[in-house]
Amino acid sequence: MGSNKSKKVESKTEKSTATASPSDGNIPSNVKKVLLLYKANLNDKQQLDLVDAFKRAVINEGFPHIDIKYKVNIAEVDSSSIQNLDWLKQINNVILIRLSADITADLEKIISEKQFVDSDGKLHDKILTVSFGKEIPTGWPPSGTQRRTREQKDFAFGFENESILTRKDLKSGNAKKTLSSIVTALIATHKGEA
Repeated sequence: MGSNKSKKVESKTEKSTATASPSDGNIPSNVKKVLLLYKANLNDKQQLDLVDAFKRAVINEGFPHIDIKYKVNIAEVDSSSIQNLDWLKQINNVILIRLSADITADLEKIISEKQFVDSDGKLHDKILTVSFGKEIPTGWPPSGTQRRTREQKDFAFGFENESILTRKDLKSGNAKKTLSSIVTALIATHKGEA
């Protein structure tokens, strides 16, 4: 009888230890936590819908390995509310930036403020970008910064005219290839350097 009671207590202790230990941001996991940064006018429903569709497409393509933890429209928040280098230093955290012509000047300030660039002007390896247009907008990476590695970190969907894009466009064959490449790069991004 006494033996039964101690087994129950031992079992409870094992369970509470397993669930009570906090998750350390530097312990590898199968899930990448993504901060999606973008800029869209709050009155531009088409752009806001497109970013939402892109977010869902990335999550669906990367399921179960991608979690877009934060989606931040820099047109509506102060840069102080954006996660900083400490968040990015955690092994599973990555930043994905939706590049547009009107975001590049803001990014220069954010990257400097948040220390996403080192003293040699090298951009943090865990920052990836995507343009919905034909190419990466002029001004990226910001003046005085460069990529540390030659790995693919900047993607362009190749759409001719971003202003007329719809959710359906993100489901086209070429878009799916680009989306797959983005997800592969997000998952493959490791600790990185600043």
